[in-house]
This record gives sequence, C-alpha cells and structure tokens, in this order.
Amino acid sequence: MIIFLHIIYVIGRPNIGGYFWIGMRFNEVITVKCIELQQIGDNHYGTEWHVEADQAGSWAKVAEKKNILPGKEHVRIQWMPCEDDSNFVKGRGGRQRTCQYIKDGRDHRKKKWCNKRKGGKSIKEFCCKTCESF
Repeated sequence: MIIFLHIIYVIGRPNIGGYFWIGMRFNEVITVKCIELQQIGDNHYGTEWHVEADQAGSWAKVAEKKNILPGKEHVRIQWMPCEDDSNFVKGRGGRQRTCQYIKDGRDHRKKKWCNKRKGGKSIKEFCCKTCESF
C-alpha cells in the first residue's frame, strides 16, 4: 500500500508552487486509519491537507483537513471509524489498565497513557476513541 499526504497552500515555499507531498510506502498490506503531524512555526506550514491512498491501482482522496492555522499545532486526520479495543489491557504494578480506565480518568490519565506503547504499538492505536484528542 502507498499513502500520500498532499499538503496544499504551503506558506513560505513559493518555489514549489504551493504544494508539498509526503509519502510512505509499506512493505506489507496494512490498514492506515489516521495520520498525525505537528507543525511548528509561523513561516512554513500547510493550511489544507489532503490524504490520498492507492486503492486497487487508483489514487483516491480518503480524508482532508482545512483551515489549519500557523504555529505549533498537532493535527490528526482520521478517515476510518474509531472504536476502542475492548480487549486492550496493559498491566502495570499488578493493576490492569484498559481504555475505559484511561477514559474515566479524564485528561490527566489520557495525558499519562495515550502516548505510551504496548508491544511496540501506541496505546492511541488501541484506545483511539479515548485518545483521539491527545
């Protein structure tokens, strides 16, 4: 699978005609549900992002995000339904942490747990609904 993030209206890069492409090629078939990026600064940033994916040999837009402002902004573009994994459990100190546990703690637990990893995979991927704003 190949997926591209098509960033348009890139401020500060007039020599590329206002467009910028970021691409990634995967060695195996995977399901990509979202893309997260963080822009830093006021001189170089995209105001509109389009996500395109190669689907059966044709490029198709799968998501977009518009009206992105300059500065330090974390942007998440998601195009597949997000559901927390009801089987997710992360043990710590004999206690079992679940997506529901993280959700019930409001922002302080989300801040603590959503950026951690389990088995090489981000907890955000297991608890995507709970962690969608982190």
